[in-house]
Amino acid sequence: MELGFKADIIYQKLAERIINKHYPAGMRLPTEAELCTEFSASRNTVRATLDKLSEHGLIYKIRGSGCYVKDIIAKKSGIVSVMYHGDMDMVVRIQDMILGRNCLMSLFSQRQEGWSPEVEAGFLEQVLQQRHRGLMASCTPIQPYNGNLISKLEKAGIRTIHTEPYRSDKLPAENYLMPDYFQAGYAAASALLIAGCRKLIMAAARTGAPYRVLTQAGFEAAIKQHGVKEHCLIEEDDYSKIIDAVRQSKGSAGIFVTVHKIAQSIRPLLKQQKLECGLISVELSGDHFNSDDAFLDFNRAGMFEQALDFIFSDRAELKELVLPIVANAEKIKISNNKKVEK
Repeated sequence: MELGFKADIIYQKLAERIINKHYPAGMRLPTEAELCTEFSASRNTVRATLDKLSEHGLIYKIRGSGCYVKDIIAKKSGIVSVMYHGDMDMVVRIQDMILGRNCLMSLFSQRQEGWSPEVEAGFLEQVLQQRHRGLMASCTPIQPYNGNLISKLEKAGIRTIHTEPYRSDKLPAENYLMPDYFQAGYAAASALLIAGCRKLIMAAARTGAPYRVLTQAGFEAAIKQHGVKEHCLIEEDDYSKIIDAVRQSKGSAGIFVTVHKIAQSIRPLLKQQKLECGLISVELSGDHFNSDDAFLDFNRAGMFEQALDFIFSDRAELKELVLPIVANAEKIKISNNKKVEK
């Protein structure tokens, strides 16, 4: 049902009161006349609003008595919503996990829309109105954040857990099970140093996304702690600067690339120039690695499985940053195997 502007405003206010339990389950709503007075609206507008509240399962009507608030917590659907911007292979795996719990998946993919707070807000509103059982959230890092809507989901009893950070300055107030990108940056620098690299290069994405900010902070923390004298930050797709930095290192460079597909482009260029250096990248959503790559692994499938276990459990809280594992560290090869002096 499409509402007019006035009716839509009234609907949002009444729905919020129900969700926040200002109107608790079983309570009779104010009469049509009372609502008309409160919102300075016509009876037809108020009736349309009440019809939509009933259509979305927030209230029920008793002829001759009025409208009453439903016990919406007990009426959640068998749908789990997933916000994801990675590849379809993982989407299928997540869907199988949800189907295995006798529920359906609602997917919000950011691959086509990109990071759009407005489009994301529309999706979250639907999750709220349709009473989904849970939400695995990967929210946009672009302001304005939709934290108020996430908070409404929590208050409505929709089990919500963040699987990706949407800001780098603080952790979500809600439950989360997210990759620890700060430790990924730190671990990348440490792995390169252990392999014998003396000059560390971070080839960083041209973005202010949390994963970039956090990995850079971790990388720089390791450089400071280990007293690395030669280091630099280069935009990851500026291949000429990366190649020059490796050449100048005379076989002692190690590169941390924040996006795996860029690492795949850098490798053949280094081989073409007959340059040797250490190279490691970090697993982001949708990445595919092969056995020849050194990378920081977060076991995404395992994380999604654990997040779903939380949604279907009675556990009150899950707030955990998942530490990365250095996979295929032996693939970080340079000609000079002397370890950096601290």
